[in-house]
Amino acid sequence: MIKRLQELIDLAQKNQPTRVAVAAAAHNLVLESVQRAVSLGLIIPILVGKEEDIRAEAERVGWDLQGVEIVATQTNKAAATAPWTWCARARLRS
Repeated sequence: MIKRLQELIDLAQKNQPTRVAVAAAAHNLVLESVQRAVSLGLIIPILVGKEEDIRAEAERVGWDLQGVEIVATQTNKAAATAPWTWCARARLRS
C-alpha cells in the first residue's frame, strides 16, 4: 500500500510519461505543478488556453515552454471543453 507521495512518484516513473491535456493552463499554480510533473518525467503536457496568457504566466514561473504543445483557445470556457471534444472524437474513431 502506498503511504507517501514519493512512493507514488517512484512507481509512476517506472512507466513512460503520459500525455496530459491541461485545460485553462494559464495559472501559476497549474503551470508550476505541470512543470514539476514534466521535470519528474511523469507527463508530456498539452497546454490548452489563451496562448499569450499561458506564455506570460510560464515566464513568470520561470518555465521555458520550448517543445511544449500549446492548443490556443479564445476563452477559458473553450479551453475547458476542448479536451472533452478530443476524447469524444477519439472514441468515435476507435
